[in-house]
Amino acid sequence: MAGCLAEPADEARDASRDIGAEQESADSLTLSGDNRVAHATRVNTAHVHVAIHDQVGARQFSVDYRLGGDDDETIRWTVFTAAGGSQEVEAASGGLKQELRELPSLSDAIGAALYMQGRASVSPDEQAYDSHGCDIPTWAVNSCGSKGKCCDVHDSCYAKNGCTASSWYWTLPGGACDRCNGAVVNCILTQNPGPSYCCAAGNCGRPR
Repeated sequence: MAGCLAEPADEARDASRDIGAEQESADSLTLSGDNRVAHATRVNTAHVHVAIHDQVGARQFSVDYRLGGDDDETIRWTVFTAAGGSQEVEAASGGLKQELRELPSLSDAIGAALYMQGRASVSPDEQAYDSHGCDIPTWAVNSCGSKGKCCDVHDSCYAKNGCTASSWYWTLPGGACDRCNGAVVNCILTQNPGPSYCCAAGNCGRPR
């Protein structure tokens, strides 16, 4: 889990504050860090694709964002795993129904993709969201950055509805936990609510 969209050059400058390397063109943006490379492409006026690879080029995760309304699956993600040699196979996939009337900036598309990868790639039985702030590397979504509060709202939603990480895999479409996941991704894509409360409290990353 907001004003005008940034131009690609602005996206690269903003992202480079937290991420080591970047390359961009009018319709694509590549960011790297934490042994991962994320590449976003504006496929057309209604579709953005993000692919995440390791440093040697093996696919780990991908996301497609498409314009649509509340009843449309506007976000589709896929987790890949190594299948021997240089091959990868689809390990898991899922989608979110979330209104998306405008395409996100390429940097926000990458940030949300990295967030989803961090959540969807864990064991479905894992108990997640047990730390203050954003429970993912800061180069994806920084707790003390402009989107940190998205994580606070998501954690609160999970606590209120008894959700766990397994909701990324199997949940009632449109149910409470599914809405929690959709809301945080939408927040990261389209909003800038400000830093997480943990920044002022000084306890980011600490167990709740």
